[in-house]
Amino acid sequence: MRVLFFAGLGEKIGRGVVEVEHREGMSLEDLRLFIAERFPETKEVLFQAMMAVNHEYALPHQLLHPDDEIAFIPPVSGG
Repeated sequence: MRVLFFAGLGEKIGRGVVEVEHREGMSLEDLRLFIAERFPETKEVLFQAMMAVNHEYALPHQLLHPDDEIAFIPPVSGG
């Protein structure tokens, strides 16, 4: 699966895209926990981020498929 990290998340891990092997029955929340373990520096922002699967916002319980593209979009502030 292709996982995209926008803004500060991409900066924290040093790249905007990571390939992750799909596991049968994997949910979006399972993926988020896997990413937090693999890249602990993302934890604080990762759990505040919006999530999208194939360009549509998604909820943590959504099951993933091998060809999905997942995006983590951190909160944005500024003025």
